[in-house]
Amino acid sequence: MTHQNSTLTMVSMREAIERVVRTSEEIFSDIRRLELDDDDENDDDDENDDDALTTTTTKRKRRTHFKVPIEKSVGRVSERDVRAKRAHPVKDVSIMDGFCFNITNENNNTEKKFRVNKMLTNRAQYAENAYNEDAVLLHEECAYVTTGAVLPKGANCVVPEENVTKVTMNDDDSFVTNVQEKDYKVHKWIRKAQSDVGIGDLLLKKGERIEWYDVGILAAGGIREIEVSRMPSVALACTGDEIVEVSKDTIPDSNASASYDVNGPALRSALRSSGAEIVNIFDDDDGGSGGGDDDDVKTRIIRDEEGAVVDTIRRALASDCDVLITTGGASKGDRDYIYDAMMRKMCEGDASAVACHFQSLSMKPGKPTKFFTLSRRKILGVNKPDLLCLSLPGNPVSCCVTFELLVKPMLRVLQGQNVVYPPRSVAILGDDIQLDDEREEFHRVSLSWKAKKSSDGEHPLLPIAYSTGKQISSRILSMREADALIELPVGNATHTKLPKGTIVSIVPIADLRQRGAASVRSSILHLQNDAKIKAERTTQSFSKMAVRRPIEVINDETTGLDDLSFWRKVVARNASGVVAVVGPRAREAMPDEYKQLLLHDDVPGVEEIVFELTNFTDVSAFRVFSDEGRLTLVVVVDDAIEDSLKDIEMIKYAIAESIRGDETFSSMGVANENVSETLVRRTYARIGLLGNPSDQYFGEVVAVSIKNFYAETVLKPLPTSSEIKIVPGPYDANDFESISALKQLTSEHGYDGGAKLIKALLANFAKFCEEKQIALKNPSVGFSLSYSSNIPKQTGMSGSSAIIISCMNCLLDRYDVRDKISKEERAFLALQVENDIGIAAGLMDRVIQVYGGCVHMNFRNAEKVKETGIGEYEYVDAEKIPKLFVVWSQNPSNSGKIHQPVRQRWLSGDAEIIQGMQNAADCAREGLQIIQMSSGKESCAIRLAPILSANFAARRKMFTDAGLGDENIRMIELCQSVGAGAKFTGSGGAVVACCPDGAEQEARLKAVVAEARFSVAEVEFAPREL
Repeated sequence: MTHQNSTLTMVSMREAIERVVRTSEEIFSDIRRLELDDDDENDDDDENDDDALTTTTTKRKRRTHFKVPIEKSVGRVSERDVRAKRAHPVKDVSIMDGFCFNITNENNNTEKKFRVNKMLTNRAQYAENAYNEDAVLLHEECAYVTTGAVLPKGANCVVPEENVTKVTMNDDDSFVTNVQEKDYKVHKWIRKAQSDVGIGDLLLKKGERIEWYDVGILAAGGIREIEVSRMPSVALACTGDEIVEVSKDTIPDSNASASYDVNGPALRSALRSSGAEIVNIFDDDDGGSGGGDDDDVKTRIIRDEEGAVVDTIRRALASDCDVLITTGGASKGDRDYIYDAMMRKMCEGDASAVACHFQSLSMKPGKPTKFFTLSRRKILGVNKPDLLCLSLPGNPVSCCVTFELLVKPMLRVLQGQNVVYPPRSVAILGDDIQLDDEREEFHRVSLSWKAKKSSDGEHPLLPIAYSTGKQISSRILSMREADALIELPVGNATHTKLPKGTIVSIVPIADLRQRGAASVRSSILHLQNDAKIKAERTTQSFSKMAVRRPIEVINDETTGLDDLSFWRKVVARNASGVVAVVGPRAREAMPDEYKQLLLHDDVPGVEEIVFELTNFTDVSAFRVFSDEGRLTLVVVVDDAIEDSLKDIEMIKYAIAESIRGDETFSSMGVANENVSETLVRRTYARIGLLGNPSDQYFGEVVAVSIKNFYAETVLKPLPTSSEIKIVPGPYDANDFESISALKQLTSEHGYDGGAKLIKALLANFAKFCEEKQIALKNPSVGFSLSYSSNIPKQTGMSGSSAIIISCMNCLLDRYDVRDKISKEERAFLALQVENDIGIAAGLMDRVIQVYGGCVHMNFRNAEKVKETGIGEYEYVDAEKIPKLFVVWSQNPSNSGKIHQPVRQRWLSGDAEIIQGMQNAADCAREGLQIIQMSSGKESCAIRLAPILSANFAARRKMFTDAGLGDENIRMIELCQSVGAGAKFTGSGGAVVACCPDGAEQEARLKAVVAEARFSVAEVEFAPREL
């Protein structure tokens, strides 16, 4: 990674979390790359060695993942997707002790007698009754079965033993009678085969933390062992002359200046419960104050001496630990040496050897927290990953809070978890809380779900958050009382407190299942069923709502919602306000541009409270800004389950209650005038469904945008600067430890990362706006741009253009020019960027990623395309497209090279290539007609699958097997081997497949793909873009 010392010494907690996560991701990638080689050197005999799994020394090489018995996997992180090997149940089984029947009709059989076939009696046991394999239960018979027993052939109903009368005629003959009609039903009291777990079902996703109940799920699927990621290793050092290890020494009562170390024992416990292992970086005989003998791991209390602090850092560097956590010594006192030790002592000879990502936090508690990375390559000259170092405050509460918000996300990243950020929810303030006028605050609160009726008849639905009292950072007892942290903004002269009733963002830090959360549903039901209370809430509370403008409720029974002009009038208002659109057709009639806002906006609390306070099954809320900057909150409630449309006051109350006390909505202020807003824009991967590669040869294509993968760009303003900064991504490095390391990185990821794409976009965007005389909003205010992407490289799913277009969307909104640059122009601009840097590409990728959804593109008008760079584009209804699957390789070929010889032949007028491109384009036209004319997805799949294969055949003939590559052809052949239609998503590396025969064929496709070690996923269609 590039080591640069941040010029921003103090950062917000959200920025700090982001920096910790991103830096940890870089280190995690480096750890994986280095340790994968070590993994091959370990003997197979070590694989299930408990000692190999649970201990770490400073000498031995550690592996990236292990197989462990499922019972030892709790708290670990799954290394791979885990799918069921065995169904549960394998066959139809009985849910009750009773008699099974073979029903041919469900007529009344109360008087009928059924002979008991004792040969078919079956009990739940390991050895199944062999006679059952061939014998069939007749209609006139029944057989006794126990709970969990496999049913004999023909049995399709079980009646509990207590619901029938058994009549014994003699020792060999007995009957069952009085079978009630309510019990005599097909499938009654039967658990169908594979109803709990089917073969191939996904039991656990890669990156998921394994809980105790997952062990039962894995066992049900026939899984004995599971691959888990290695635990991150952490060295812990607590500083302070005044602290004493509680397990080692007793402080005399006469000594008032000393205190027991609180942070050490607490953090050791927290680290272990978070999936980390604590390493001993101190010699056993050096006289240090140990942290106990558990697992022979010791931590150390470090005295407030510069030499001791430097020695501790050097020991951590020399070890194999991933993280060094220190507590105390991080402030600015004359005995606080952490910062100087890192930045001066560790940087001797090379100032870039240590990176300080932030020096302090603009928050309470936790201001002194610091974050560093130390390069082992530059300091020690060894090929090991950088050391992550978090210096936490010494005050116990500050230490606990920063552990929750910063250390836990870091550990999740280093374990390969797929959810790393602190969990968030919402709550309602139970009391007024004063705001600090200098820093944001993570305030400790307890949560209550009890409906404490107040004088105005309020009954809480979301949890009520009550302050734990004085937020003194040394008062560790307050953590025992805290269920969550609420995030409080910085106050000012006009905004000194958050009033009672405000919806606030919370970070849970306790197990809420033990704190009464289960009672919330009963509180909700009590509220909904008590009409008197509902009336009181409506009449008494609505007049006190904080919204300054009236709430307008529009009933779709009296308004033409299909009229686009109606929706535009919703935001073309003289003042900001709130509009509620109510009725069964509210969402259906909404224009696409508003559906996109609905998908991407997040209004905490509004949807939850309106849902609970009204009798609607679907509630959504989003914000719309008019051209003049007025804000309208739109609340859409549809699918009414009872006649609530007439209860207008109740709807108004619910909305008012959900935004009461929220400064954004209570003032309905103009938010988009503030250029300090951070922008995050996401662009999805794409699949060339039909016609490609004819888009590059004046042909015709159909493409879809998919949510499975995406690129994301973050634009962060620099209000005091005019600078434009591009934050390097993980593959933008220019410094390499060796020539072999450079060769490996470039062979896997190419010669450049995404930074060059952003740089080229900025240049082309500025040139375009200048030529078109498009005015940019606040051009003198600078910003930084960073990017990330999970689109698999070189798979023909347009990873590079996704980065370009997500960044372009940031620029469109930052400079307020979205309505001045058409979608066609955006797509052509993105193509120009890629052409400038030498990426072989056609318009299809850029068009579909700008438009989103599913788009048909016609480039047959060669003269127009040559002159304008624009074809003819129309949306296709993605709802009509059948289920698709994407299959991709982890080691794809380079798509740009595949194009080169074919393009040369096409330019030279080769008749075979010209006809081949015509055939590919015809596939798009024929497929479009199939999609538009099919009566349903099943019939569409039957007709569409052969078109996919025909499209591939046209490509194969032009490019030849040698040009396509063995691995690419193998993916196609695997799909075709089960009868699926398949073609490349782009130029190779990934395949899109359609299974015309339904679920069974889909299961076989997944099985053969997994066996061949390719990846497969069901396609999730992305929405249309604005």
